[in-house]
Amino acid sequence: MVLSKQEYQQYLGVHLRLLYYCFCKKNKFTKGLSFDQFVKKPMDVKFEARNFINQNSSLLNEFLDENGHMGDSDKELLLGFNIT
Repeated sequence: MVLSKQEYQQYLGVHLRLLYYCFCKKNKFTKGLSFDQFVKKPMDVKFEARNFINQNSSLLNEFLDENGHMGDSDKELLLGFNIT
């Protein structure tokens, strides 16, 4: 999937939200870690979240289901990079 600069920036934002969701699921967080705190964590934490979603492909659909307010273009970007 080839993205324009604007689409890439949009993808980075929505993908970080997905990584935050996966990190919280993996670590069984329901409270206590805000999205802003997650963003400030080192890259290896985000890499760990990415590996977790790669091992648990159902997480993408769970994320999309739980974030029904998300715009169609954001959903399409995430689904366009779905590796399963």
